[in-house]
Amino acid sequence: MSFMKLSLSRKANLEGMLIGDQVTIGGPAVEENIRFEVLRNESGFENKVFDRLVKKLDKEPFSTVDQVIKYIETY
Repeated sequence: MSFMKLSLSRKANLEGMLIGDQVTIGGPAVEENIRFEVLRNESGFENKVFDRLVKKLDKEPFSTVDQVIKYIETY
């Protein structure tokens, strides 16, 4: 398992999300094997994790952006 340290701009993108926004972090387009898709909804955040082959590895709900950032950085 590898760790992804989020840059300040990636953290700012997550922190600035409004309800209905979706942010993608990582993935083959930026030469990373894991891709995170974070959706902001009325109850908080939904985080989906995909591998390089577009297979969904995980789906987790979170109530705060700090929980999302910690999860991504320690995945």
